[in-house]
This record gives sequence, C-alpha cells and structure tokens, in this order.
Amino acid sequence: KYAHHCGAFGLMPTILAEKETANKRAVLGALSSFLRGGNFEGKREFIKVRGGLEFLAVLIENETQESVNKKAILLIYDLLLNDDGIFEEDKEYVRHAFGKDVNIVPRLLSLIQESS
Repeated sequence: KYAHHCGAFGLMPTILAEKETANKRAVLGALSSFLRGGNFEGKREFIKVRGGLEFLAVLIENETQESVNKKAILLIYDLLLNDDGIFEEDKEYVRHAFGKDVNIVPRLLSLIQESS
C-alpha cells in the first residue's frame, strides 16, 4: 500500500521515456516488484485503470534491449500465471486480452527467434 500511495504507477511513463538501458531496467524492475505475486489490488489497477497490458505490449514492441524485454516478459508471465485470481468475474481476463485484444504473440515469437 505504501508503494501504491507513493505513486508506483507513476513509473510507467518514466520507463517509456528513459533512454539509458540500466535506468529503464531498474525502473521496470521496481514496477514489476510492486505488481508481482499476491498484489492483486495493484494488478487490477495496473490492468483496468492504467492500461497495463497495452503498456507492456508497447514496451516489448518498441524495446530493442534484451534485458529490458526479459523484465517485461517476466511481468507478463506473472500476470498470466495469476490470471485466475485477478478478476473474480473473469478468471481468464489477461489470457483473453493478450490473445485477442492486445495480441503480443507475434512479438513474443520474434523475440524468441532473435534470441536464438
């Protein structure tokens, strides 16, 4: 709650604007630490209020640094892993959104191909 009160979501525009890879990685890591695990209230706000799924899609679509993409993908993985508990009324919200509305699958496949 303290991180939320202090503006953890204010890190989102900072991540997109930051030019230095190390800084971008650090700020994304801080946002990811805030959201990962059992912070379902934070996940709900990130997704519904802050456009978090779209934010992550834009980030991995435009990011060229593998280390930043890895951090973004770990956050995507956490959201997918915890999907059943994020929205009681739609237990597959994140899976459906990433599969249909915010289709990140082609970009994820290209990242896999680029890394091999």
